[in-house]
Amino acid sequence: MSANETYDVIVAGSGAAGALAALRAVELGLSVLIIEKAHKYGGTSATSGGVMWIPNNQLTPNDDSREKTLTYIDSLLRGDVQRDRLEAFLDQAPEMAKFLVSLGVPLVQAAWPDYFQDAPEARADRSVLCDTFDGRQLSDKQFVAMR
Repeated sequence: MSANETYDVIVAGSGAAGALAALRAVELGLSVLIIEKAHKYGGTSATSGGVMWIPNNQLTPNDDSREKTLTYIDSLLRGDVQRDRLEAFLDQAPEMAKFLVSLGVPLVQAAWPDYFQDAPEARADRSVLCDTFDGRQLSDKQFVAMR
């Protein structure tokens, strides 16, 4: 890599959010550079359980919905929240899951319950894991990473 290379998108951090942003940009035809400061890629996702909370993920047929998730979350809120951001997450999270599955990323529902099982509309099918796979099989497009 030379100092004169240019990229359409530069992603700071290679955790789940950064990697997904980079993947989406590549799928849109943009050139991407991921920069990671840690000694290994993956950010906190590399050392955590890697569980994603994706309500209404639609990975298997069930009766979860945006409304049921809002009932669950609203029962737990104890202060102001940026409602537009919360609702954007609820609208986009299932789309993100569909996008990953469409690329061949093996997402599986985990049987881990919501943290507050006594809350209205709590469930045990909103947690999602990404099964181990070889990321090089996603496409022939390349990500460039540097420290």
